[in-house]
Amino acid sequence: MTFPIAGSEVRYTEHVKGTGGSPRIRYAADGVSVTRTLDVDWPDLDAAARALLGYAQVGRSSSHDAHFVQRVSPDAITAQVIGDSQLNPYVYATEIDVEGLKPTGYEIGGDGSVLASYEKARLTVTYSSLPYDVLTDAEMLTGGYTQDTVTPGVPDGVTPDESFLVRYVTRRPLPAVQMLTLRGGVYKYVLPTAPTIVQGLNKTLPRVGLQLTWHNVPIDCVPCSFLNPSRAAVFGPPPGPGPPVAPWTAANNLTNSLMPVETCLGHVNAGAFVGCYPGTLLFTAAEFRALRNRFGMRTYDCVYTFLQFSPGRDTTSVSPGSIPAGHCHVFRPADPPGGGGLPGGWIQVSTDGITNITLQLDGHSPYDFADFRNLFRPP
Repeated sequence: MTFPIAGSEVRYTEHVKGTGGSPRIRYAADGVSVTRTLDVDWPDLDAAARALLGYAQVGRSSSHDAHFVQRVSPDAITAQVIGDSQLNPYVYATEIDVEGLKPTGYEIGGDGSVLASYEKARLTVTYSSLPYDVLTDAEMLTGGYTQDTVTPGVPDGVTPDESFLVRYVTRRPLPAVQMLTLRGGVYKYVLPTAPTIVQGLNKTLPRVGLQLTWHNVPIDCVPCSFLNPSRAAVFGPPPGPGPPVAPWTAANNLTNSLMPVETCLGHVNAGAFVGCYPGTLLFTAAEFRALRNRFGMRTYDCVYTFLQFSPGRDTTSVSPGSIPAGHCHVFRPADPPGGGGLPGGWIQVSTDGITNITLQLDGHSPYDFADFRNLFRPP
């Protein structure tokens, strides 16, 4: 009996025999792996591999004219007893070994190479547990994980948005502390005469490094101008060698246009992102790990590094203590009695002494603001 591979028209026969037949399941402390042996028609080999392993490509929402990462999910094991506590699958096809059955002749490739052809292809498919969640495009729409292409902050319902970080993303938090040395004379000993402590004292500041890895991203969806080949079509040809031709004109600026990775570096989050209040998450670095998937498509794992800093509450906001302090705040000791009465704690700083967390004007805060959602959206 033949069965269809999910999401395709390719049909297969599972190679079931006595002891050692398909499937074979291996349980381990760090995950589960499954091996299945499937027979398909030789001409269907490539289509079967695509349907089993899945792939990603750049998609376009026709109704809203917006790009998104379109994904064909890998085949999942949903039978037997493999699933999480909600019975959701987490073991997916990750590797295929191919063996030809019943030779029928030879095929000559476009480069003149000669390969044997067969009537059937026996696929030994390895399924492994993945460290990230796999949601289909349909599940993204059902869950409301879509871009706000029409009204800011309102999902459009049709364009999958991976900036929700619910699929193909792994998180690696790195909590730590940093020492801030306060000048002498700030604190006093708790004694009847309250003598002043003359030496500086250390104050611990909690900081959390955070790495977000966006997996299996097609190169056309990587928001980095140094990698994305569509940059030449969108922003114009790159400049030639040597110094720029004077005078620098608006046309020259086309060759200096940057994508979200470059424009977000060194900025803090403009809106709530990964559970962090605006101004508390700083984008510090990015790394791109090049891959070539099983179908020749160039993809990347994008590793983004952030620094979360929220050591306390803002003591001088409109409602005192109503917003968290962040990267645009400085610790100020309270004035001693008779010294002016200014409060101590974490005080927001700006070039004009006016709060900028809401206005987010460039150049007014120690760090400018940027929308980090664009780091997980195609340019």
